[in-house]
Amino acid sequence: MGAPHGTCELKEAEAALARRLQEARNVRLFGAQRTRTFREAATKYLEEHSHKRSLERDARALKIVDRFIGELPLRRVHHDTLQPFVRSRLQAGISPGTINRDLAVVRRILNLSARLWRDESDRPWLATPPLIQMQRHPHQRGPYPLSIEEERLLFSELDGHLANMALFKVNTGLREQEVVNLSWQWEVQVPELDSSIFVVPRRFVKNGLDRYVVLNRIARSVIESCRRKHPERVFTRNGRPITKIYNSGWKGARRRASERYAKELGRPCPKGFQSLRAHDLKHYPERRTMPSSVDPARFFPAFA
Repeated sequence: MGAPHGTCELKEAEAALARRLQEARNVRLFGAQRTRTFREAATKYLEEHSHKRSLERDARALKIVDRFIGELPLRRVHHDTLQPFVRSRLQAGISPGTINRDLAVVRRILNLSARLWRDESDRPWLATPPLIQMQRHPHQRGPYPLSIEEERLLFSELDGHLANMALFKVNTGLREQEVVNLSWQWEVQVPELDSSIFVVPRRFVKNGLDRYVVLNRIARSVIESCRRKHPERVFTRNGRPITKIYNSGWKGARRRASERYAKELGRPCPKGFQSLRAHDLKHYPERRTMPSSVDPARFFPAFA
């Protein structure tokens, strides 16, 4: 007859305690390096990055990862030991892109453990960061290059507030979150241009640098149509700020435009148009995102 369950747990706890005590003794007497777990490193990462915009998402990812590698020593966290986590997420229907974002957080923590964080003896927490391969996107599609006639067709189906934002986006090349958060306090008058620009703060910009937005004629007309409608935000609906462009309104307009496509443009509707995202509006020729008569590098080093 086997030992009672409680007895087994007690023995495991005693063995773990004995290992920790021996490790502490080796550190104190012989200068051995204390073994740190991935959970310790993840905790340090969250504490040091409390200012990060995506901290909540990182915390959710690490909570899931912890079930698979939380108790492992940092030296044992590598591509192979992460595979149970990857398989579990794929079986749950999670997309490769989402899994890659989770793995990127793990990779960041391992890099910090090897290159930045030091113990009491000035040694890195981890000797060498391992190579972690990302998941492939078997069904990932590239951005759809929307033509002028396709733009007119789609925009004719968008509600006014979405059409304004989409038109501004396609003429500035801004990301969706940069557009929806656009604020009047970011507008800066530039006498040399006899106009104004918008300076998007770095906390809203993906590369972490302030973004200088010089407006062409169309983008300027959109801004003027929104002026004095809200004290803070540029783009609003019924007096309230808008949080996203790619929503149910966008998808409905896309479906209606797809149904009109063949009749009005004289050719079958491409699959890319049928699945067009707001993000696709970034991918336009540069000539559409700058006033043709203005060289912004003359005034703003960021454009040089």
